[in-house]
Amino acid sequence: RSIESADWPHRAVTASFGVAEASAQLVNRANLISLADQALYAAKSAGRNCVKVFDGDSASEFSRAS
Repeated sequence: RSIESADWPHRAVTASFGVAEASAQLVNRANLISLADQALYAAKSAGRNCVKVFDGDSASEFSRAS
């Protein structure tokens, strides 16, 4: 069920998520959190109810997840 269609009394609720996957090249916890945070802000910029996944070597590479 969509967050937007849920029955929330007196308020509108949406969700945006940023995702980054750990890899052999990306083992530093602080860097992983930073990339997930950048993906989150990309999701917020793209609109409501959006998931953005860090998807490359540069922080500007994001894909929309379904």
